Amino acid sequence: MPSRHGFVKAIAPVLRHHCDVKAGASIMVAVSGGADSVALLRTLAAIAPRRRWQLQLTIAHVQHHLRGSAAEQDADFTRLLAGQLGLPFARCDLDLTAEQANLEDRARKARYAALDELAQQHGASFVATAHHGDDQLETLLMRLLRGSSVRGMAAMAWNRRLAPGTDVRLIRPMLYCDRVGVVSFLRDLDQPWREDHTNYDVTRLRALLRRDVLPQLHQIRPDVARKAVQFAQHMRSMHRLLNDAVEQARADHIRYDVDGSVSIDRPSLRRIGDPVLYQLLRRLLIEMNLGADTLTRRALMPIINAACDRKGGHRRFDLSENIQVMVTRQTLRIGRNLPSL
Repeated sequence: MPSRHGFVKAIAPVLRHHCDVKAGASIMVAVSGGADSVALLRTLAAIAPRRRWQLQLTIAHVQHHLRGSAAEQDADFTRLLAGQLGLPFARCDLDLTAEQANLEDRARKARYAALDELAQQHGASFVATAHHGDDQLETLLMRLLRGSSVRGMAAMAWNRRLAPGTDVRLIRPMLYCDRVGVVSFLRDLDQPWREDHTNYDVTRLRALLRRDVLPQLHQIRPDVARKAVQFAQHMRSMHRLLNDAVEQARADHIRYDVDGSVSIDRPSLRRIGDPVLYQLLRRLLIEMNLGADTLTRRALMPIINAACDRKGGHRRFDLSENIQVMVTRQTLRIGRNLPSL
């Protein structure tokens, strides 16, 4: 019986303690048809009818139309599985064919927006996805190689808002599991799943790490996926502390000028410290509608170094056509269309 399987027993307490799911909750389960999401569905389907839970489940499938007939076969498989389990099935079709630039990121954002809409249509408070510990480990390795900050190394959370402005929560109950456990669980149930062969395309960094790096890490340390999840939790705590320090620095040191620009005395900047200053500068620039993806450490460190050194003179940094940062002897100023000095 699935309800007695160790895989199910491991996830049930996570739902309550990490995902903050209460009895009677309505959960939309995002199911692609792959092994991970099928394992999540079978697990939640085993937990849902228990007297202490009484969860209301709906299966959601997002069809991206990026893999031809194989993708439609995944959708059919998921719909049939929903029928076998006696669960409602909701489908959303996306049109991403015109979006060629950064397709993977665009697909992810469109998928979450679709899941949010489906969840609200069906009255679901939560959307559950099947990310597990190996996914978290891959994410951390990718961000480490990219040189991410504390915020980036916080990686995937157990529970967060699905999209800006929504009350629907995204939960990841399988983060303490790994891929070996997923496959073992499905084989014990004699439960088939669909394979997405794009996951084996090693021209993509995630797939390359999955094939060549993760097996070595698991051999060195069998609990490496769980350790990755714990590390990300620690980094989220550090990020919260950093956020508090940024807000305090904003309250203590920033002056807002009548023209919409902001100024900070350079002696104050030197006392703030690089990590807080980086996040403060990044936040101020995002509020001026600069894209967050452009505000990397490489882009901002020359400004921070200039602001914190002991040099005088005037230095100007053009971050876009109309947003500049000006460093003078006494002040760092951020604004639009600042005049040259």
